[in-house]
Amino acid sequence: MAGVRLLCVLLIMTCVSLTDGASVKYWPKSNRMNFEIQAPPYVINPQRQPTMYKSEGTSFDIYCEAWGHNVTLEWLQNGSTISPTHDYITEHPGNGTLSFRGFTRQDEGYFQCRASNQYGVSLSHVVEVRQRVTSKFDNDDKNAKTFTVPEGGGIALPCFDRPTFIPLGTYSWYYKTESNQDQIQIRSNDRMDIDVNGTLYIIMAERSDVGDNYACAAQSDQLDNVVVASVPYISLKVEQNKATSIKPEVLGWTGHIIAEKGGEVTIECFFSGNPKPAITWRDGEQDTTIINGTGRRIYMSRSSHQLTISRLTDSDEGTYICEAENSKGSARASTFLNVTSRPLFEKESPQIIIAPTGSDATFSCVAKGAFQEQPLAPPEWTINGEPIESMPDGHFSFSEDRTKLTVQSVTKDDVMSVQCNVSNSRGHAFGNGYLAVIDPLQIVSEPNRTKEVELGKTKWLNLTVKTTSDPCCPAKFAWYLNDQELPTPSLHVNPYSYKIEDNMATLSIRVDGPEEEVEGVMGKYRCKVFHEAYSDSGKRNVTVDVKLKVLDKPVSDKVQEAKPSFWWIGVVGGVLVLIIAIVVIVLMIRYNYPRQEYLLDREEKKHKLNPEQDILDQSFEEI
Repeated sequence: MAGVRLLCVLLIMTCVSLTDGASVKYWPKSNRMNFEIQAPPYVINPQRQPTMYKSEGTSFDIYCEAWGHNVTLEWLQNGSTISPTHDYITEHPGNGTLSFRGFTRQDEGYFQCRASNQYGVSLSHVVEVRQRVTSKFDNDDKNAKTFTVPEGGGIALPCFDRPTFIPLGTYSWYYKTESNQDQIQIRSNDRMDIDVNGTLYIIMAERSDVGDNYACAAQSDQLDNVVVASVPYISLKVEQNKATSIKPEVLGWTGHIIAEKGGEVTIECFFSGNPKPAITWRDGEQDTTIINGTGRRIYMSRSSHQLTISRLTDSDEGTYICEAENSKGSARASTFLNVTSRPLFEKESPQIIIAPTGSDATFSCVAKGAFQEQPLAPPEWTINGEPIESMPDGHFSFSEDRTKLTVQSVTKDDVMSVQCNVSNSRGHAFGNGYLAVIDPLQIVSEPNRTKEVELGKTKWLNLTVKTTSDPCCPAKFAWYLNDQELPTPSLHVNPYSYKIEDNMATLSIRVDGPEEEVEGVMGKYRCKVFHEAYSDSGKRNVTVDVKLKVLDKPVSDKVQEAKPSFWWIGVVGGVLVLIIAIVVIVLMIRYNYPRQEYLLDREEKKHKLNPEQDILDQSFEEI
């Protein structure tokens, strides 16, 4: 409808720029933006890993890799730089490789990569390198050892003078029987089993078990075909036993055991008995029977002698009971599992922070140990590898428990790497944090607070928002209508047109169509301006709100449009009034100016009277 006008009202909501003390996380791994921020190197290798065990005389390499501009890499051994004249360790700063040639015990230690550039220093996780140790059986005692067991009874054969393995090795047993002089490896079965310490358990002895050359062998987990057998052999005698049934008895079990949170543990119980006893496991804390395969992380061996729990949690700590039962009775043993842990970060600590100039940047270093263990000591903080205590006063502050470090009122000179380390008796948690400082995001141009458009005369309503942004991080824009995001493709389809260039976004709304179409694009518009480097959009983005509504019409128009179906009543009423007025006027004229004519009635004509003629005669006579 012509003459209808629209009013565009721009409501400026609270504008929060990055100068309000905000700082947010951003991982350089993201390729969503052009990473041109001035920042310290970001170390990606080596990551945390188990201790490396190497045999004497071997050669191997350790690699360091870091992201950043003009990065220099160097290795530290036990906190000190490695001498360039070292006989067996060679450093290649150009590619971050640390080479070991002819490894010896003197080369053991803790190795850490140091990555530096003009903006700061970052440190890698520590790599522990140890020499693999494989000793021989100590066979000073040359006397043969003899064990006797009743037929149907049980016995434990120790692995005497076990060798030392670093890391731990595995054990196996061999024997030669009277009827077979070949060495036969004993496989775990219902009657025989071997524990983690190398002890051989015979659950029910048979006459066929008699032999004088049982031998324990040991093998390193990380070496192939290295087996050392004990000498002299163990002799086993089996005595005849009249008893056909024997009550279960405990042969051996795991006592108090300590295991790492997140790791795996195996608890063992071995019983004699005839007939072979049935073994069940119980959770002493919950007083419930443990079912094989519970939660896909609790398993029993085929013989039920071993209970293995993987992915240990705090709730796994407690007493575990194994029970053996046959027709003659029962026996039981219990083990206490202590689940402990090195410190573990509750979340990535410390963070990677991109902060605008003038704001505060806060790093967190929050770790926890295992449940019900001693509280962790406060974190140790360093900046660019140097103790924080050597830094200027007043620029850095800690929370009361020292788990948070705040850099106050950052400037472009505060680009740095921050390290924190939390330790206990089981190990440590170490992390690098990074602070990059950029220019804040600011709005420099925005739509007018009010804008009037006349429907039918104005084709487009333009909403333009312009910002300034750090060169590293171009501004991004997102548009919403009535709090529903408008997908970018929809902004290029009628009734919209959209353009972004040089940190400026213009949303054009077409308003020259029918009133129904224009009403369809009315509502509250909101433009969210942000950096992809910022993840906290609720507090770190600048917002502009736009509201469209129809102008109020003049009162006369409202009245006329309010009663459009009664206009004919007014016309008819006017005509009637006009007719009445004419009649009144005619009557008044006739009354004031009567006609000179007298009409004779019937009676006057009957008596031949003519009043009109009499009046005329009378008038003549008077004259």
